[in-house]
Amino acid sequence: LVEAAELVADGRPKPEMLAELRAGLDFDRVMVELPGPWISGVTLSLIQDLKKALVRELGPDVNIANVHAEDLIATEALRVGLGVVGPTTRLVD
Repeated sequence: LVEAAELVADGRPKPEMLAELRAGLDFDRVMVELPGPWISGVTLSLIQDLKKALVRELGPDVNIANVHAEDLIATEALRVGLGVVGPTTRLVD
């Protein structure tokens, strides 16, 4: 389990940390827990940005925990590239 709060600095995802994790972990066996908006400094837009970064950097099958029920459909749409907010390219094959 990776705490997503560790993947964020100054209200933005840390791409260098994602790259290090991608290089060192088997993400078929890892779950990344999204931070909650109840945490100081965490906004809904930060959570969305982090989800996009996770899918873009780790692939559409990344295991994401702490997705709120009302956000499930949007998260799955993001995974398959539907909509204008999702990643346009993937770094993972």
